[in-house]
Amino acid sequence: MTMSWQEAGASVSRGRIEARRLRVGQRYHRVGLPALVWTVVRVYRDPQGVEHATLANELRPLDEKTLSAPVLQDRAHYRLI
Repeated sequence: MTMSWQEAGASVSRGRIEARRLRVGQRYHRVGLPALVWTVVRVYRDPQGVEHATLANELRPLDEKTLSAPVLQDRAHYRLI
């Protein structure tokens, strides 16, 4: 079954469709770990059309990770600051 980005985002965020797009420069922290701030340094779409963000830790810029938009925008896991 193929899901669009909005459908995937809605399923992760418990029925709410996230209208906002990821943008370079946005800052997030993981729920429960507010001292670790991650900044979006790159946004891209994979071959299936799912948007992803590469994030850099503000305290250790070489520490990077990549998350899909539905995971990053799930308020149970990450918060936009």
